[in-house]
Amino acid sequence: MDLGLIETFMTVAETLNFSLAAKQRGLTQPTISRQIQALEESLKTKLFIRDQHQVKLSPEGKAFKSRMAPLFDEFR
Repeated sequence: MDLGLIETFMTVAETLNFSLAAKQRGLTQPTISRQIQALEESLKTKLFIRDQHQVKLSPEGKAFKSRMAPLFDEFR
């Protein structure tokens, strides 16, 4: 699993905003979307629930964030 994809996931999970996550990561919003899509395909699950007005973590996304947070904190 690509550490960059995990970093993107964690940024989106913390901000719940793809545009803000892109700004924080120094990437474009479409790049963030592609990275999240690639991670979701790799994991074979949806990590976020998106609609026109908000982004939320799916139950699987919440579980993934819980598992990744301690590991990711070590890398920071």
